[in-house]
Amino acid sequence: MGSKIIVTTRKESVALMMGKEQISMDNLSIEVSWSLFKRHAFEHMDPMGHPELEEVGKLIAAKCKGLPLALKTLAGMLRSKSEVEEWKHILRSEIWELPHNDILPALMLSYNDLPAHLKRCFSYCAIFPKDYSFKKEQVIHLWITNGLILQDDKIIQDSGNQYFLELRSRSLFERVQKSF
Repeated sequence: MGSKIIVTTRKESVALMMGKEQISMDNLSIEVSWSLFKRHAFEHMDPMGHPELEEVGKLIAAKCKGLPLALKTLAGMLRSKSEVEEWKHILRSEIWELPHNDILPALMLSYNDLPAHLKRCFSYCAIFPKDYSFKKEQVIHLWITNGLILQDDKIIQDSGNQYFLELRSRSLFERVQKSF
């Protein structure tokens, strides 16, 4: 029995280099986009109990143009915001008008919403190559040794763990399965 390798990419040039069968995936439909956004944004509450948030949320989900990463990232950010004005601020942001690819505005909005200490820790992770899988303990140790974690009443590792979990809850870090 032989093995097969599946390559996933957003770049058509990479797919063409592989030379074999290509399967293109369309963006998510409006209904599926809303379902994904709702699942992440309303994780701890019922959207039916917050009709104003639901209405604004549907508009934000539509601006994400069916891109799962954009939907999950913004929903993760908005999960902790319960005021309609906070959601409307995201909806009206000028960042949506930037002439970049579709994913960038959502990621910029999420990054800009981070408190300063989390921005420093997230930005530090740019030292890793794209798609690099790191261990939570490894990155927390690097944050500590580089002075990125504020010392307070807590044990510094606990603060680092809290920072890491907050970034992951906002879909800025993604849990990956170990491969053996």
